[in-house]
Amino acid sequence: MKMKKTITIVLVLGFLAVAGLASAKAKAQNDNGQLKQKVEKEREIMRLQWEKNKETFKATREKIKSEVQMRLEEKKKLRAEWKEKFTEERCARITARVQNRTSHYDQKETAHAKVYTNLVNRLNKFLTRFKTAGLDTAKLEGFLAELKTKIDKFKSDYAAYIAKLKESKSLTCGYAEGEFRAIMVDAKALLKTVHTDAAEIRTYVRTVIFPELKVLKSQMPKVTDDTDENDDDED
Repeated sequence: MKMKKTITIVLVLGFLAVAGLASAKAKAQNDNGQLKQKVEKEREIMRLQWEKNKETFKATREKIKSEVQMRLEEKKKLRAEWKEKFTEERCARITARVQNRTSHYDQKETAHAKVYTNLVNRLNKFLTRFKTAGLDTAKLEGFLAELKTKIDKFKSDYAAYIAKLKESKSLTCGYAEGEFRAIMVDAKALLKTVHTDAAEIRTYVRTVIFPELKVLKSQMPKVTDDTDENDDDED
């Protein structure tokens, strides 16, 4: 009788243990499902935000294009109003100012290039981890390719701006001031384009790439996911 009671107790305890494990597993699956739903919802919100911002950037670029004719008229007017050559003192002062500005933006170009290179390298590192874990990285790969296109455009527009600044430096002495001012009108427009490029890259990374990273990280095995979170804390 005592033996039967012992066996019964063991069986009950075993059943409770199995039930507890099943309940814990079900809870973990439910929590994981809720986390994925939350992340997906956040990603959709960010996607909609990007679409809205994209229209804003498009409108800004269209506005820049429409300003081309206005710049032509402004340059024509400047050339007409400033026919006299620079005085020696003014020439030296403006030459120094343009030189300082050129050096400043040359340094900023190097800094931007370093930041974007580090960003792409880090994203590639995440991409490799996700692929190794067997996750679907097609979206992230597409986003990364688009990001590289945007970065290339930024670099191209920045180089055009620097070239225009250097062109203005060569015109400060021995030329009519109107010619210099006309070139600076173009330089100002190019710098505006560069600022738009940089803003678009920041917004794209924040509203498109980061949400996708978050979705993929939520699908990673627990140990690897913890490692990724630690990596994020180091940045």
